[in-house]
Amino acid sequence: MFSAIQKHNIEAVIHFAAFAYVGESAGNPEMYYRNNVSGSFNLINALKEKGVKIFVFSSTCSLYGNPLHIPISEEETTKPINPYAKIKLQLRKIKSH
Repeated sequence: MFSAIQKHNIEAVIHFAAFAYVGESAGNPEMYYRNNVSGSFNLINALKEKGVKIFVFSSTCSLYGNPLHIPISEEETTKPINPYAKIKLQLRKIKSH
């Protein structure tokens, strides 16, 4: 990852890569955690180390459970309703540090 960032002079990343099937995440949360959290954590660290400051992270509305209002504001209280959403919430916290 480090060499690709440097070789191609990456200035920004839009991150959509993840296992993303909610039902499957409930049946195999460890696989989702290992792939989505570990992979994203490694990417975020590589970007920080190489000085890439623009990072867009694809999230999910399931972070908010069953919302009271639509459209959902990012200011809503998070209430993840499945392992996939819990992992996305963890990644959001990692990304913000």
